[in-house]
Amino acid sequence: MTQADARDRVSKGALHLDQVRPGWAWQIDPGTLDLGSECHCVLGQLYGLYTRGLVNLTRHQGAAYGFDATALDHDGTFIGRDTAYRQLQDAWIEVLADRLLPSSIEGQPAAVEVSKS
Repeated sequence: MTQADARDRVSKGALHLDQVRPGWAWQIDPGTLDLGSECHCVLGQLYGLYTRGLVNLTRHQGAAYGFDATALDHDGTFIGRDTAYRQLQDAWIEVLADRLLPSSIEGQPAAVEVSKS
């Protein structure tokens, strides 16, 4: 799995959550996000446990939506779960940052003013 593959999966997962749980991004703590943990992964933070969040999804959909690290590399071999979780976690952090941090107002980059008092 490439980082682009991870981003694609996570994008699908985020769109799914937009439909079934609007405002979900505000309920995720990026500081404790851990895709390898049943309780601290995206679905764990939203539903209490990863498996509770899968209630309307198949295990295959869980992987296809970036909630699980089950993945095949391009040559058909299984990739290491640690590597896959890291790639997916990075992609989820990117999605959260895009949704939670204002990036522009009327097409302009966000500016942060620092007062010098």
